[in-house]
Amino acid sequence: MAERAPLQIVPNVVGLELGDAIRLVEGSGFARPTWKYVESFQSPGTVIGTEPLPETMVRTDKPVVLQVCQQSLIRFLPTVFQEGRTEDEADLLSRFLWIANHFYDSVQMGADKMTRQLSPFLVEEDYLPWLASWVGLTLDEGWSAEKKRSFLARSARLFTVRGTAQCLTEMLEAFTGVTPAIEENVWPYDGFRIGVTSSIGEDSMIFPEVNLAFCFVVRLPKRAEDLTPEMCAKIHQIIRQEKPAHTMYFLQYAGEAGLNVDQTMMSIGIGTRIGLDSPEGTSE
Repeated sequence: MAERAPLQIVPNVVGLELGDAIRLVEGSGFARPTWKYVESFQSPGTVIGTEPLPETMVRTDKPVVLQVCQQSLIRFLPTVFQEGRTEDEADLLSRFLWIANHFYDSVQMGADKMTRQLSPFLVEEDYLPWLASWVGLTLDEGWSAEKKRSFLARSARLFTVRGTAQCLTEMLEAFTGVTPAIEENVWPYDGFRIGVTSSIGEDSMIFPEVNLAFCFVVRLPKRAEDLTPEMCAKIHQIIRQEKPAHTMYFLQYAGEAGLNVDQTMMSIGIGTRIGLDSPEGTSE
C-alpha cells in the first residue's frame, strides 16, 4: 500500500505578492502552486484567495491554486470588443485574454528573479559555481554554503583591484582563514652566482634571472605539514591567478627560513647531476 502524503496547513498568503506567496507555499511543503487571475478592487498582483482555503489542513500532494487580482486585457481593447456583446461572448474573450496575462507575467517573474541570481547571498546554492565563473574563480566543493557565499562576495568586490597585494592578501585570507604577509621586491636567496655566492651544498641553487622589481614573497602563517597537498596546490593556484603575469613569487610557510634540502632547486652533489636531473627554479 502506497504511503500517503503528510498533512499540512495551507499557509495564509492572502494579501501577499504572487512571488512571495509561491515561495511561502513551497516552503510549507506543498508543490509549486498554480494561479488564476480574477478581477477585483485589490492591488494588482496580490493574492486574494486560495484553493483549498487558507489555514485548512490538507495533504501536501493536493494542488494549491492561488487567486490573484489582475486587470483583464480586455480593458485595453477598442470599445467595440467590450460593448454590444452578450455576457457569454464577453466572458469567453476575457478568459481567453487571461492566457496572454499568464504568459506575460511568467516572463516578468523570471526577469525579476534575475536580480537574485546575481547576488551571492540570495542565489540558490547550485548556481554558486556559475556565479563564481563570472570572476574567474573555482569554489572548493568541501566548503559550506556560507563560506562559499562569503568568499564569492569578497571576490566580486576585489575583482576591480586584481593584481594588487591587497587583493591577493584578502583572497588567501578568505581561502585559508589566516592573513598572509606579502613582502614585495625581495627574494629569499641569492642563488648560485659565480663570484657572489657559491658555497657548494649549502646555497648553490640555480635560478632564472631574478629582477627584484618583479618579485615578492608570500609568508603564510601556517605550517606546510598542517595542510593537505590539495590545499597547497590550491594556494599556489590562487597566487598564480591573482598575481601580475610578469612577476615571480616565493611561497613560504610558517617555521621555514627558506628552502630546505627537500625543496632545493639545485644542490650540487646532493641528488642532482648537472645536465641530467638538475631542475631550474620553481619560482613563478
